[in-house]
Amino acid sequence: MLIYKKCPYCKSTKLSIFTVKNNISLSKCKNCQLVFMNPMFDKLELKKIYKKYFTSMNEIGQISYGYKDYEQSRSKNNMKKYYFDWFKKYAVIGGVVLDIGCGTGTFLECLKHESYKVYGLEVSNQAWKYLEEKKIPYFKVSTSKANLKKYDNIVLIDTLEHLNSPFKDLSKIYKSLKSGGFLFIETINIDPISKYPSLIDKWTGISPVHLFYWGEDVLINILTKIGFQIISIKKSPKITLKFFSVIINNLKKILFLLSIRKIFNKRINLNNNISFSRLFDISKNLQTIRIIAKKN
Repeated sequence: MLIYKKCPYCKSTKLSIFTVKNNISLSKCKNCQLVFMNPMFDKLELKKIYKKYFTSMNEIGQISYGYKDYEQSRSKNNMKKYYFDWFKKYAVIGGVVLDIGCGTGTFLECLKHESYKVYGLEVSNQAWKYLEEKKIPYFKVSTSKANLKKYDNIVLIDTLEHLNSPFKDLSKIYKSLKSGGFLFIETINIDPISKYPSLIDKWTGISPVHLFYWGEDVLINILTKIGFQIISIKKSPKITLKFFSVIINNLKKILFLLSIRKIFNKRINLNNNISFSRLFDISKNLQTIRIIAKKN
């Protein structure tokens, strides 16, 4: 385990405990607001943790992680549905794309059929056979070790939270983009949980494979200092904070109704006629942030 006495980004010693859940502890820097696992699993421990990440659900303590069927979860239909419009709105059309943390390469496979020249980067050997079957050229090493060339578009979908050296990696990504190229990031958004910490016990974002937890201000600060121009910011789902505020405003009523048998099967007449079970589903769901940044 790696123990941080200083913030891994700004080097401030002003750290506080953000939360501890099933032996996974998160620290928060009081200076730059970065949230990160501390102590953090080292590379050897992470290698064991990721051993069956793509093929089965795993558990550490009471925290589940991994995929029962990664290929099905990241199907072509799903990748097109959730990412195509977002990507194609700003991407250099027909350009060279590097997907860092590309998994089994389904997103790149889709782009390949759209006349993009695609490359992947994936350190897990569980994914390599799929990349080879799809005839996608890829790097087998980490971003810091890869001999990257120049790319029009670089993508990190559900990857940034997994990286153990994200600041160095983002700097290298900037250097690897062509002038006028775009960086596409989707990652966990910690902001709603920071605002409503009482809901963290129900939140599924804490995982042994998530090393860093990103908020809008922190991520924008890091990217702009590297040299990126922020083009677009999108948070998902948009209704999250509205649901959270309903929970807080009706907390006494909710605590009272928790004692009623089979409460999860009943609707409660809250301010917006929102079902109680749906409110708790919202608190469990991962909230994400999408950022598109440009290298001028």
